[in-house]
Amino acid sequence: SNCTKLTSVTLPYGAKKISDNAFSGCTYLTDVNLPDQISVLGYNAFRGCMRLIEITLPRSMKQIDAMAFQECISLTSIYCKAEIPPTGGERMFIGNSADRFIYVPRASVELYKEAQYWRDYAERIVGYDF
Repeated sequence: SNCTKLTSVTLPYGAKKISDNAFSGCTYLTDVNLPDQISVLGYNAFRGCMRLIEITLPRSMKQIDAMAFQECISLTSIYCKAEIPPTGGERMFIGNSADRFIYVPRASVELYKEAQYWRDYAERIVGYDF
């Protein structure tokens, strides 16, 4: 966390969780590559990554804790490949770009729009063919 010169992260194959505050305050982080096995994003995992524009969350995603992407002011595109909405946390996407969209599997749009915490972003959830 607070590694202000970090611009890119590629997590290794087999990584399953990003811990609380792992990349919080990494203000120059622009490129994040998550392996297909990641299933949990901890509390404040990417909070304050102000230059992060886009992120892809793998099909294995099961849980996104509170404020995981809070204050990512440039974040405009979130691609969540999980067919079942991951368990969400309060304010997980608060403070993102006003132009932010959350792309989910086309067949799962209504599930996301009805899921707790995801419903807070229902008007910005869009179906996508992954």
